[in-house]
Amino acid sequence: MPRPEIPRRITASASSIRVTAVRACRRVRNCPIGTTSAAAHRGHVDSIFELSFQYERGIGTEANTDHALAYYRVAAAKNHLNAQYNLAVLLSRGGDVKPDLREAFFWAAAARNNARIRPRGELTLEKVSRLAQMIRERLPHQTASKAGLVANRLTGQPI
Repeated sequence: MPRPEIPRRITASASSIRVTAVRACRRVRNCPIGTTSAAAHRGHVDSIFELSFQYERGIGTEANTDHALAYYRVAAAKNHLNAQYNLAVLLSRGGDVKPDLREAFFWAAAARNNARIRPRGELTLEKVSRLAQMIRERLPHQTASKAGLVANRLTGQPI
């Protein structure tokens, strides 16, 4: 199975993040997960999230963190709250993935902005804010400020 191209750095604009994430999604072909994969490739955001979750946990396929990250980035760029939260958790804790606190804080800040507007299930503003604060404490101030500003542009929140 071809490996997706995974962006490693946050670029200056939200639109370039979306474009990079969509390109990563299009490079992953012949997914074994069936209808979820077909809907995801047509751009259905909830299906993209489900596909990334399945790759992360190995549900119906082998666990593949690289594919999970690529799909999480696509769904997160489309303001899917759960994808933003899961992506922040994956990138902050490391494990199979090299920790990237800057990108993790970016997605946690975006999730916090979205949870403020429309919380989803268990992802309340308090829970998402705790994650964002945990990651923020491990970053230099200037780095966190820049990532927060870009997250505000992505989610349409005032700066």
